[in-house]
Order: sequence, then C-alpha cells, then structure tokens
Amino acid sequence: GISYCMMAAKLASEEKKPDGFKYKEANILILGDSITAGDGTPSGYRYSLFEQLYASGARFKFVGPKKSIGDSRLTDKYDSHGGTGGWKIQNLIDNVDSLCNFDYDIVLIMIGRNDAGDVVGIADRYKELLDAVLAKNPNASIYCGDVIPKKGSSISIEMIDAALNLKLPAICKEYTEKGSKVNFVQMSTATWTTDMYNDAVHPNEKGNRQIAKFFWDAILDEVLQINDSGDNNYVEPV
Repeated sequence: GISYCMMAAKLASEEKKPDGFKYKEANILILGDSITAGDGTPSGYRYSLFEQLYASGARFKFVGPKKSIGDSRLTDKYDSHGGTGGWKIQNLIDNVDSLCNFDYDIVLIMIGRNDAGDVVGIADRYKELLDAVLAKNPNASIYCGDVIPKKGSSISIEMIDAALNLKLPAICKEYTEKGSKVNFVQMSTATWTTDMYNDAVHPNEKGNRQIAKFFWDAILDEVLQINDSGDNNYVEPV
C-alpha cells in the first residue's frame, strides 16, 4: 500500500503550484545487470520504484535502450532501462555510448555482483565507469547502490564487500568533492532475509521493493525539485 509519507509528499507537491502549472519531467536512466533488468521478476526493482515515485506525486519517465519483457504493469513511458543479465562493470563501460545516448537527469547504478570472481581492480573499474557516464552528461546526478548480499550469506564475509562496497562511500565522496553529483545509496547492510530472493542472487518482489525503497528515498527530493523547475511543454500523463 501507499505509505502515509508518500501520500504526504504527493499532497505537498500538489498544493504548492497554481492551476495550470506545467511541471518539468525528470528523466531517469537505470543501469545494471540482471537485478536491474529483471531475473525471475520481469522488471527487477524498477516496477516498485515506479510505483513509489508515482505515489509520491513525482513526474518522471525511465529512459534507456532496453524494454521490459513481460511486465504489463509498466507502460512505454516507464519500462525503458539499461540493465543486462550477466553484465560486469566493464560491460557498462564498453557500452556507455549506447546506454547513455538519452536525455537524462538522474542515473541509478547497481553493478558488481558479476565481478565477484574478479575483484582485483574492481574499485578502479567502478571509477572508470563513473568517469565514462559523467563524460556523457557532466550535469547528471548519479546514485550508486552497493551490491546486495547473496541469499543466506553475511555481506561482511563476501569478497565483494571489502573490494567494492566498503570503498563506495569514499569513491562517491571523492567525486562530490570534485564538483560532480555522485551519491552513495547503501543497500548491503539492510536486513536481507531468505524470503526476499528467487534464487541465491536475485531478489523476488519483496527484495525488489527493498531496493526500490532505498533508491526512492535517495532521489525523491531531487525528482520533485526538477518537477518544480517547470517546463511549458509538459503534458500530464493519463
């Protein structure tokens, strides 16, 4: 259901604008692997993120080169993305031209699970990815989610944790101090119970709601600020 906080945000957003105000739509690009694309659930965490943003009164669309397969809950405006099953950080770097060939304000990144077998240099690859995305759009806000644990495992004993997750806050801060809008979104230390997974790695709808909630909480204020900046071409969706 829609939480009280979501409803309050929606009402606040509706109240402060005069009749006929044309909002500016926030374009959101979501990059990642099968957890983003959807594995066992046809749209990964993206449907839950759509639901939470929409319930909050946000005006937005998802952009990207791919479309969700088999999730009729998402219309054309909300089913685009840049997630591909099996991809590693290097795959995103190698395909940044096609992935980022869109008008976007916000980028969500969750990548690194498939790099678990090759953690040497993973933090440097992640920085290379950030450099590549920022080169395409230096003004974009990037939100970096860390890698969620495997089913039934403690994230603290996984190699990926020491190699990337624990370094991500400092990496994001490094970019922020250089003037880029790069934000850390912590996922890994949340309570991940076995009923949140389809298999050893991929979350089910319950797990996807948890991922979406963290991203929603991180980006909502910025999305609403973009909306409030106005755009005379905006058409309210049906």
